[in-house]
Amino acid sequence: EEEKKKSANTMHIKWVDNPVPLTDEERARLFPEKDIIKIREESKLAPRISLLTEMLAKCPNMPENPFKEYAKLDGNAHVGVPIKKYLIFITMLSGDSRNYPMEVAIVNWAKVMDLIGLVCWKCSIEHTEIAMKDNVNQYGLFIAEDDGDVDWDFPCLNSSEAVGKFGFTYLALVEREKSQHHQEESYPLYLEGMSQPLESTSSTRAQLQFEDDLQKLKGHMTALEAPLYQSFNVHVVNKVRARTEVYLEISYDKLEMYPVMQPHASSGRIMSARLWGSRQKAELHSMDDVVACDLTEHKSNSRSSFRLVYYQKREGRSHEESGKFKTRDFEAKTAIATEIVKKVNNILDVRQSTRRKEYAEHKERKSLRRKNF
Repeated sequence: EEEKKKSANTMHIKWVDNPVPLTDEERARLFPEKDIIKIREESKLAPRISLLTEMLAKCPNMPENPFKEYAKLDGNAHVGVPIKKYLIFITMLSGDSRNYPMEVAIVNWAKVMDLIGLVCWKCSIEHTEIAMKDNVNQYGLFIAEDDGDVDWDFPCLNSSEAVGKFGFTYLALVEREKSQHHQEESYPLYLEGMSQPLESTSSTRAQLQFEDDLQKLKGHMTALEAPLYQSFNVHVVNKVRARTEVYLEISYDKLEMYPVMQPHASSGRIMSARLWGSRQKAELHSMDDVVACDLTEHKSNSRSSFRLVYYQKREGRSHEESGKFKTRDFEAKTAIATEIVKKVNNILDVRQSTRRKEYAEHKERKSLRRKNF
């Protein structure tokens, strides 16, 4: 990308030898000799001052860069510190320059607001033709495609979140629109059985619209955060209703389950686990093999059960792939169970794996068989 950007601003000139050689007079006129000794003596008598020094002397009170405090977060200036790299399109640029993203590296613990400030600081240095605003709150970072198109279906990244929370490679710096102040307007509403009209102001309608937009924003953020790694403490419910505490770790690529170590477990409890087969082993499933996750029961003690359906391959020497769909029941607090079900379903909706399509066809065939009987 950097090479393409440089080549767009490069002009190629073909070198052609002059067929007519220059005479000594022409060469002396083009390249005159200088008296170095005389120049040194003159410089001692009257020291020469560069144009930059003159400009700095004329402007003693130069305005400070409002984004200079974010320069210390530049990942290229740190050694041995985890950093995140982004390719950010500057939407305020014009022409071909807008098609080339700016590569920005920032320390992993910085927030989105710090990333915006660092991008603004780089823009104020590399793109002086842009009239940058003085406040980072007047800019936002949006998800972008690799060709620079901004995905307006999603809101801008939350400025208070850590940059390490987001795994997007391409982002776009967008200038926030100025807020429009609407004048208060009132409209009378007549309700049946009431003689006095109710006043409905534009502020009431704006409040209702704000609450509706807030609900949509929460839905968007849930979909954005779904691929991120998260660990939950739940219980596996076995066939004999024995409950085993496990860690359920969910990410975009896999689902893992690890038993919680019980350092002070009694010998009777260990013997019971061996007898009834409730001793839980660690499991690892690819998210391509996970096909469904649904709530199954709400209990009176603020706990809920949910069921996970996955495809398990059969172990064998045959080269033909074979397996079957299996279920696993879990129990957790209602809030945690609901969050897990939403997270898994959001990931499944994005991935749309082949196994999930096979499971849908399997359920449809099973439903048809039941109807025939």
